[in-house]
Amino acid sequence: MVVTLALAISPGRETIWPGQSILLIGLACVVALLTWGTQVVQKSLDAHGITLLSERILLFQRLIAIASLLLLFAVGLLVLENYFYYFVCIHVGLLFAWWRLIRQAGIANPKLPGKYVKPLGEYVREFYDYSHPLFVYALVGLIAGIADRWLLQRYAGSVEQGYFGLAFRVGAVCFLFTSAMTQLLTREFSRAWGELDLAKMGRLFQRYVPLFYAIAAYFSMFVVVRGDDIALLFGGYEYTTGSLALSIMALNPMHQTYGHLSGAVFYASGQTRLYRNVGVGSMLAGLPIIYFMIAPPDLGGMMLGAVGLAAKTVALQFVTVNIYLWFNVRMLKLDFAWFLRHQLFVAAGFGLFACVSVWVIGLLGLPLFWDFLLSGMAYTVLVAIAGYYVPAIFGFEQKSFARFKTI
Repeated sequence: MVVTLALAISPGRETIWPGQSILLIGLACVVALLTWGTQVVQKSLDAHGITLLSERILLFQRLIAIASLLLLFAVGLLVLENYFYYFVCIHVGLLFAWWRLIRQAGIANPKLPGKYVKPLGEYVREFYDYSHPLFVYALVGLIAGIADRWLLQRYAGSVEQGYFGLAFRVGAVCFLFTSAMTQLLTREFSRAWGELDLAKMGRLFQRYVPLFYAIAAYFSMFVVVRGDDIALLFGGYEYTTGSLALSIMALNPMHQTYGHLSGAVFYASGQTRLYRNVGVGSMLAGLPIIYFMIAPPDLGGMMLGAVGLAAKTVALQFVTVNIYLWFNVRMLKLDFAWFLRHQLFVAAGFGLFACVSVWVIGLLGLPLFWDFLLSGMAYTVLVAIAGYYVPAIFGFEQKSFARFKTI
């Protein structure tokens, strides 16, 4: 935040943020800080096992947020500056409600058992050894993320930036359905590692990673096939030109899920150096790639705009998470080839189901909304049938799934 605000008042501000006011830059910093703060508090609540109560508060906050946003829209006040103020108010309210929950649960000032009490120097060394690789990883990620968006703005302009922004947000919606469980699985991995029970970690990984990947793929592949219509429904006619970028970015949540769950194993086992080395190497390799994808032909690039950034993001994510996966399955003594086949076959199968459902419902000639709704229902039925007869799609073994069906 200090670096950002220093740059905002420097003479080079217009080069970094063309046409943006210092107020908006400052508000964006506050939004970033509040986002980080809510994530930290939510992880703490999950770690203490009071997820149910915290999620109820979060659900109530989301309902208020939706109502407030609709009200701003209805009265014609939904502009960028007001959206920032709205975000700040909503998240400050959430943090206040969570703090009251922390006080009521009696975990505001936890007392460690005697066996965990160490000299301060040991805590500092342990914290440094664990966290400094993550700091380097986050710093490089910040630079790489800014470079991606800056190059897109520099060479493709605000329109392509808007296309990628919509694609990114739609992809984030697909990821929402699996990201919520990542923190809980991290806790279980950490407990198993603390008990030196690699077999339990392996069972958790084998059971839940394919399941969450299949859930993400279920949403993603439908968005891939219906990218044009989703761009029209959620962005309007102006965004239909960017539908290809949206379809490509819809693939990202599948391997983003793998990345988060593989990262949970690295966090739980303390292998933050390895996690940093793979991640930083991947991001540094992506910098010349994104320049080649976005730069104009006279500078040696392909000038693909939002499509280029989306393609680079998805391809690099696929390679990176499978490198993470290889290290994890080797440690947990699992079959890397099985996980790789599962990724490819599930994506291909769900993509086929989406194409068939869209084609069949399209023959009815319905209006766009009903065509979209019914094709989604048909797609869901096809996925459910496939999951029933081939439970390995969702990570179930045939025997355990047979017992589940008899309950």
